[in-house]
Amino acid sequence: MVHALELHRCSMPLNCDAVEFCDDHARFLVATYELDESSNSSREGSLSLFRTSQESFEKLSSIEAPAGVLDIKFFPTERDRFIAPLANGSVNVGRVTAEDEIQLLSSSESIASDITLSVSSRGDDRVAAAYSSGSVREFRITESVVKLLSCGKVHQHEAWAVLAMDDRTLSGGDDCTLRCSEGNGNRVMRRFDAGVTAIERDLEENGILVGTYEDKIYKFDLRNIKQPLLEKNLGGGIWRIKKNPSSPRFLALAGMYAGAFIVERDTLEVCSTFKGHESMCYGVAWRDNQRIVSCSFYDKLVVMWDTGIK
Repeated sequence: MVHALELHRCSMPLNCDAVEFCDDHARFLVATYELDESSNSSREGSLSLFRTSQESFEKLSSIEAPAGVLDIKFFPTERDRFIAPLANGSVNVGRVTAEDEIQLLSSSESIASDITLSVSSRGDDRVAAAYSSGSVREFRITESVVKLLSCGKVHQHEAWAVLAMDDRTLSGGDDCTLRCSEGNGNRVMRRFDAGVTAIERDLEENGILVGTYEDKIYKFDLRNIKQPLLEKNLGGGIWRIKKNPSSPRFLALAGMYAGAFIVERDTLEVCSTFKGHESMCYGVAWRDNQRIVSCSFYDKLVVMWDTGIK
């Protein structure tokens, strides 16, 4: 295992919770969310666009997101368009332009009593979203409308993570369950010892990767979900799992208080660690095979680092 080398950092005005690269792999978005502790109801946030060079990055533009942004996902087939869930219960669609601007195109209705925590594209015009109420909703996205297709109470507590697959939706919640929704019903696929915080497809057809608050990442075959193919305790809750878009060998993980990790996809063994964050690491993304951008919450940091893996 090697220790990563920090290349550049900057501080944001608000707490950082997600980072995602555009299709050019040079520009990236950072989402922020902050709750006014004195009122316990006033929230604010932003989306900011940055451009990287070999060893640094600079801010290009920023827009306010009054309720705060909890996640960012680019559409698989249109990597200039993204989905952003807000703390007012809405799902927003936006675009990063060639002129380095962030444009919000459409939004679902807000839900005053709910927070949209995670989103996932099905690969077409449908999007799944997970909510603090434990609900999972599905939307259809058009140029100007985000239309609600279905809504169901799936988890007893917060639904932290969602993964939209071709014919079903997987979700993970604070009730320690991984659930599958298809048709008009849902079922418990597996129970864990702590909340389920991240779900990602693996490269195999029936493979998924699951992160939990119990500091573990799991690799499963959906045909035998009761028995993990692999599991690894990393010493921190796994909030995000990111595959390397240009190489199948490695995964990048946001490990909350434990920092960020690079692990071997086939073994889940740790290859590189980054400990430069001073608060919970919630966001991580691949710039290229060697460099990573990650972000953390209360210290408001965005950092680019070299994995050190040769």
